[in-house]
Amino acid sequence: MIRLKTLTQGALRDLLQCEELFRLKRLARLRSPEFSPPLVAGSSVHIGIEKRSATAAMTHYMDSMGGLFLHGDEEWEAQMGSQRVFAMVEAALNRWGDDWPDEQEVEFGLDFINPATGGRSPRHVYRGVIDGYPGPGGSGGWVNVLGEWKTAASPGDAYFDRLRIDWQVSAYCEAASRIQGQPVREVRYRVIQKPTIRPSRGEDEATYRARCAERKPLAPLKQRKTETDEQYAARSEAREAKRPPLKRKVRDTRNSYLDRLRRWYGGHGVGEEIRTDRLTEVRVTRTEEQMERWRFEAWELHRRALEVERAHNSAEAGEPLPSVPIRNDSRCNLYGVRCAFLSLCSGLVGPEAYRVIPTPYPELRDGDHFTDTRLERN
Repeated sequence: MIRLKTLTQGALRDLLQCEELFRLKRLARLRSPEFSPPLVAGSSVHIGIEKRSATAAMTHYMDSMGGLFLHGDEEWEAQMGSQRVFAMVEAALNRWGDDWPDEQEVEFGLDFINPATGGRSPRHVYRGVIDGYPGPGGSGGWVNVLGEWKTAASPGDAYFDRLRIDWQVSAYCEAASRIQGQPVREVRYRVIQKPTIRPSRGEDEATYRARCAERKPLAPLKQRKTETDEQYAARSEAREAKRPPLKRKVRDTRNSYLDRLRRWYGGHGVGEEIRTDRLTEVRVTRTEEQMERWRFEAWELHRRALEVERAHNSAEAGEPLPSVPIRNDSRCNLYGVRCAFLSLCSGLVGPEAYRVIPTPYPELRDGDHFTDTRLERN
């Protein structure tokens, strides 16, 4: 029988998006057999910012992707990914300099409290990690202000609009308020845009020759009134012959790709400005009314997680189901990314196609076991 002790932001996001996703990922503990480079990149960027080191981010990425055991194209792919996280962290450190809070990656545990009665849930604890925490008294622009660092593909207006009701922002404000013993209602939200440029794979000789052969001619010249057809053809041929040959595409190296990434973020050439549109900060605040609404939502999410857990355990035991986890087909292809469990939900494969991990929360140091690091539970 599965009895979760912990609910994290990732787990609650899964629950909000699709209850079946939450069940498969957090209760059945199924995972795709393949690595997820975007997830590895995200954690690597956080480590790089925490340590103020782009090299630390790059090293973590390569280690996580199994760099010592990779060869050929797999090794090249991992190296290019490592340069992406290096460039992202380097750009963030250039953009914000030493303007960071006293403490980072602060883990906390937060009870689910019934706002109607004040009673605490005996089953679940909400756990998370605050990216930036002001520490005792705070300093500079971090007095009673939290920090959150994100990477995003295209952080436009729609991305920032949702922060007005973002569940995680409210949860972290609640946790920090209980830690500090006074209301914390502001988060400095920093977003690093993921580079849109991709590394060049180059091309072999045969591909290059074929591309040259398929090259389209220049647009036809306008024939002069005084020239014959033969003169016009000769002039056209001469112009075509003077065209510079196509350059053969060269495979990117770590250095050549990093140079292009640095130019994309800006701030590396003489007089070159950092692209602040690609490194954005917004300040997100919460009112007391918003926090009260969040407390009711948190309790309801906790209750729904219990229902999905009971349904899962009943199915595992072959008992009648008290309820069924609701599937959300809009999550099957979210932002163009196919859900890892779509084939399982569609009946194309069985659970044996996935690996089972020992803990539903590999990102937490102690898995699903609660250990207070910041918040007294009284």
